[in-house]
Amino acid sequence: MNVAFVSNSVPKGIISHQSCHPGLSSYGNHPLYLFFFRKLAFLGVVVEALKKGKGVSRLFCFVEVWCLDVVCFGEIIADFVPVEEGVFKVCFGGAPMNTAIACSRLGLDVAAIAAVGRDPFGEFLLETLKANRVNAERVRVTGYRTTLAFVSSLKGENTFFFYRRPWVVSADTEIKLDEGDLALASSAAVFHFTGLPLSYSPLRGDALKMAEELRRRGVTISFDPTYRPDSWEGEDEARKAMLEAVSRSDV
Repeated sequence: MNVAFVSNSVPKGIISHQSCHPGLSSYGNHPLYLFFFRKLAFLGVVVEALKKGKGVSRLFCFVEVWCLDVVCFGEIIADFVPVEEGVFKVCFGGAPMNTAIACSRLGLDVAAIAAVGRDPFGEFLLETLKANRVNAERVRVTGYRTTLAFVSSLKGENTFFFYRRPWVVSADTEIKLDEGDLALASSAAVFHFTGLPLSYSPLRGDALKMAEELRRRGVTISFDPTYRPDSWEGEDEARKAMLEAVSRSDV
């Protein structure tokens, strides 16, 4: 089996910079463009928050330059994508982290909360976040292996086979949310998370509690179900967890 690392930038040791996600095209990187685009976009978020009657803290964040536009939490994965028979390319993956990179390229201030392993895959994922100007301060480097996913394209649809719980222990399911994560997310206009962290306890309970507390503090909560049957013990469990997340979300 042949494998090549693929990223949107070229960290040390990466073979190619071709993107695995064509939708994440490059945007202008001029400092003035990024500054004005970011503030214009964030002003829209603040206005919407004020309309909802929960924008006071967001207004202060707009004034304070160290506050964030978006914090993304969830899985960060090395995706093995087939190129041809017996050949795979390793791509940056994980829905919330792809969202983080897309938001950063649109000029927003973005931070990530996630966990990788102390291995080449983890280094690749972490360097890709940093190369795309995503704040990775709260991305842990753990003693567990980085989560992997093999992608199978049958009949034009992608099917994912994960190396994570309930099959094996890997970094993204062992993360423990703490006060540092809450403080970071509380400084953002939007907290975005996905359904995959809900597939395993105790992370499920921690994620739901965090979303509930952030919403109470006035942060807009964005939830992407990202249902992957391979990571759940059953549909009923997934449905219950998803509904709990939806009840705590604005988007």
